[in-house]
Amino acid sequence: MPPFSNTLTNAFTSAGIDPTFIPGIVVAVLAGLGVLLVWSLIWKGFALWHAARNNQSGWFVVFMIINTAGLLEILYLIFWKKNKNNQIHTTVTTHTTTASTPAPDSIATTSQPAEIV
Repeated sequence: MPPFSNTLTNAFTSAGIDPTFIPGIVVAVLAGLGVLLVWSLIWKGFALWHAARNNQSGWFVVFMIINTAGLLEILYLIFWKKNKNNQIHTTVTTHTTTASTPAPDSIATTSQPAEIV
């Protein structure tokens, strides 16, 4: 047995804690950390997806580096992510025509909004 084992057992006993209860505490702490890990990963996934989708690379990097157990991610999703009404739509010009070169029949001559998948 490690030399500090008796010291810890005596410390817990003198504090009124049953030393046989300690494995239960360890299991509870590990279970709590597991729940916190899952919670954090879910919110981080949503926030990273929205930041990447909205081309907000600064937010993406922040979420990759800083771990706040989902708190910063939730604040981002509530206050800073772009919603559908505020989203920037890009247009793609497929072909421009001039008097000397007519547009082929298979290519549209107007600008169309890019399809966002």
